[in-house]
Amino acid sequence: MGHDNFSTERWPPAPGFSEAQLNDVPLITVRPAVIPTVVGSVLMFLAPQRMSYHYYELLRWAAPAAAIWIIVIAKGQHRTFWVVVMAAVAVVFNPSFRSRCRVKTGVP
Repeated sequence: MGHDNFSTERWPPAPGFSEAQLNDVPLITVRPAVIPTVVGSVLMFLAPQRMSYHYYELLRWAAPAAAIWIIVIAKGQHRTFWVVVMAAVAVVFNPSFRSRCRVKTGVP
C-alpha cells in the first residue's frame, strides 16, 4: 500500500480566530508558482515556431522574470533543486548578454 499524503493531525487555529469559527471553512491549497510556470511554459512552447524577432526579445525578458519569480517562491519553501534549475534558466535566457547567431534563421 502507498503512503497517504493526508494527516489527521490538527493544527492550531490562525491568530485572531477560534477553532469553532474555522470548523466549516474549506481548506484551499495555494500554489503561488502556477502563474509564472504557465506563462513561461506557453512562451517556451511557442519558441520553436516561426515568430518575429520581437517575440524572441519578449521571451528573453519574460523567461528570466518567470524564473526569478519561481526562485523566490522555491527559496521560501526550501526547495533547493528548483532554485538551482530556475537559476540556470535565468542565466541561459539572460537579456543582458546578446548572442550572435551564425546560422541562417529564415526570418527576413
